[in-house]
Amino acid sequence: ALALGLTVPALAAGYSDLPQSHWAYNDLMEASDLGIIQGVGNGQMAPSATMSWGQFLTMLTRTFASEAYQSASASGLAWDQAGYAAAGEAGLLREEDGLPVSPETLGENISRQDAAVLLYNALPEDAADSYYVWGETADPTLLSDWNSMDPLHQQAVAGLAELGIINGKSDGSFGYADSIQRCDGTVLVMRVLDVTDSCLRYEPTEITLRILD
Repeated sequence: ALALGLTVPALAAGYSDLPQSHWAYNDLMEASDLGIIQGVGNGQMAPSATMSWGQFLTMLTRTFASEAYQSASASGLAWDQAGYAAAGEAGLLREEDGLPVSPETLGENISRQDAAVLLYNALPEDAADSYYVWGETADPTLLSDWNSMDPLHQQAVAGLAELGIINGKSDGSFGYADSIQRCDGTVLVMRVLDVTDSCLRYEPTEITLRILD
């Protein structure tokens, strides 16, 4: 993956609570193989468990700001504090967004709408123009809880929906205030990574040709 600067560990073994029939199996296993996410111990992945701010920021920075994360971790910070510091340094966590997180609240669950803002910040600026989406994408304004979100979160959800990264929940809502699960969070990170890699892979580059006689 072009967005990663990680040393890829040996392929992850299977997890007892993650059968191949699980809808997020491929993304979770790929993320595990890349070192983006780890199991919770005892051979389990806990795909339905909720994610804390620290867990999500760490997963996000391992993916999109690996050098910043490794530097913060090497400085002696705990894994979640390293994720928080790296996210701020890389511009994934922006002060002007006013998201409800601080070094003291990294253990609290992150909501789906706040995760959407972080994911939106991770996208290349030209993603909407550079990435081709096959088929129709969801209209975010039709989500039943669209009007419950403020403009900051609406912009993020709309940007992700435009690229086919999110589709909403089966009940027709985005579930903006719900805590994000490990499976959902990982799948969304992997989708943003796919978009990022595609944009980088096909980024136009100007070259100069000199014809020698």
